[in-house]
Amino acid sequence: MNRDNTDPGSGIPEAKPANVPGGDIHPLYLRFADPEVEAVFETYRIRHTAKLNRIWMVCGCVAIASFGPIEWLALLAATLNLAWFIRYLLLLPLIVALVVWSWPARVRPLHNTTRVAAIALVHLSNWVLFTTAPAAIADIYYLFGIAIIVYTHGYVFLRFAYTAPVGWLASLVYIATMAANPQLTLDDLLVRGGILLTIILAITFNHYHQEVYARRDFRRGLSLRESLRRQLELATAEEQANAAKSHFLAMMSHELRTPLNAIIGFAQMIEGEMMGPLDNRTYRDYAGDIRNSGGHLLQLIDGILDLAKIEAGRLELTEEVVDLEEL
Repeated sequence: MNRDNTDPGSGIPEAKPANVPGGDIHPLYLRFADPEVEAVFETYRIRHTAKLNRIWMVCGCVAIASFGPIEWLALLAATLNLAWFIRYLLLLPLIVALVVWSWPARVRPLHNTTRVAAIALVHLSNWVLFTTAPAAIADIYYLFGIAIIVYTHGYVFLRFAYTAPVGWLASLVYIATMAANPQLTLDDLLVRGGILLTIILAITFNHYHQEVYARRDFRRGLSLRESLRRQLELATAEEQANAAKSHFLAMMSHELRTPLNAIIGFAQMIEGEMMGPLDNRTYRDYAGDIRNSGGHLLQLIDGILDLAKIEAGRLELTEEVVDLEEL
């Protein structure tokens, strides 16, 4: 992760691992630090790539089966029997069983290990045919081995940590087998080995970055959902606080208006000398001050009460026709 927390490939701000507990990605194994986050990611990836992977697996079965006619045209009878025995009686039934087993879009125990074991079996079968085929047509299995490596690194069901070791091991085995072939010249070995190493380097780099970006996108999604959840909690807490404040203001306004009305009413009675004349006029002036102050305070309380009703959504509007000229 770069210093400014930005994905260099897309320019999109990268989610900080601190926002997602256990969201750190191991630089070699490409696993999340938290096993629960890793399990959620595996489930998410399998479900969202189910259709593509079904097509990918069916294409792999078709490729394995369709290679038989090429062998029929190129191989001798004895070698052809061995090739077809391996291809149609051993390899293809196991791959078809793997396709059926992998068809549901859900995580199964050891699903990565099982698929990598199947890929290793395909490599082993092709290597056996590569070593037993006549030298004139061994290049067919050399090219098919390259195709297997490219195919498996594009198999998005599989993790980089599984496909990379198998691909590199298969490449080194093919190179060692060609090096042990006395009929192969040094120039041919360098060319074929160089092609194989270039391909495995390119697809390893590509697969690594594909999985890194997929995991970063997933982590960004988790971070976004966590941020939305926190914002929702804050909004809910703020709404509850506003509701409590409005309820408190409404209750206090009501509790203050009741005694205040009594104060204003008695002040009016004293000021109007309704119970008899006051000997000292100053007392009547004081009663007027009390009434005026109480009236002002009552207006403030009514305003607070109306504001509380507005925030609570309980204010009722009275609509009527008004002559603007009179106003």
